[in-house]
Amino acid sequence: MIILLYLLLLFVLISEIILKINNTAGVIFYGIFLIGILMSVSFSKNFGKIQEFLLVFMIFPLIKIADSFLLIYVPWRAELISLIVLILGIYYIWKFKVDLGSINKILWLIPLVIILGISLGILGNYLFSIKAASYVLAILPIAILSEEIFFRGLLMNLIDSKINAIIFVSLIIGIVNINFGIVPALFLVFVNFIICLIYSSTRNLILGYLLNLFVNISIILPNIYY
Repeated sequence: MIILLYLLLLFVLISEIILKINNTAGVIFYGIFLIGILMSVSFSKNFGKIQEFLLVFMIFPLIKIADSFLLIYVPWRAELISLIVLILGIYYIWKFKVDLGSINKILWLIPLVIILGISLGILGNYLFSIKAASYVLAILPIAILSEEIFFRGLLMNLIDSKINAIIFVSLIIGIVNINFGIVPALFLVFVNFIICLIYSSTRNLILGYLLNLFVNISIILPNIYY
């Protein structure tokens, strides 16, 4: 499975680079990517862990393509896509009987996680500056919840090796944010590596959610415009 994971990372990286150069070409490449995954799943004789993973991963290029065609107000589009990812994530967690762990474990870490999130956000502001519209704060809670459910709750649990799961999810999130620049993308790889480690160690999605939320709030608030 490790070869498959890094091939997927490579295809996503190429897709994002093409998308940055030319939106239409990027969407076409993502479409080819999606068809390739669909054919791989369809022609498989056995439906095992790899096929489950690919079926779930198809959501990713599908959402990227839909994002390019949804001609609605940006905040509504971002909220709609986050809700779709969240609903599909919950559905596949139920369908494949994925064990998310427990949200009641190690809750005493919450204050430390919040402090760490704010500290990482301050570090992010020192390394780079990203302007954000005021509506971003409104959609942030649901966007981060969908991210945690899909990437940590679902994808990480469908990868057999813990270390491969941590590396794959950290890299994929960094790659899809490469349009913000190399430094922000590398920063996100680092932050998500920490979040993945926390989830892998505690099996508590709440801790990762709070860390992710406070990192983003700490980065966005000083750079917000109205």
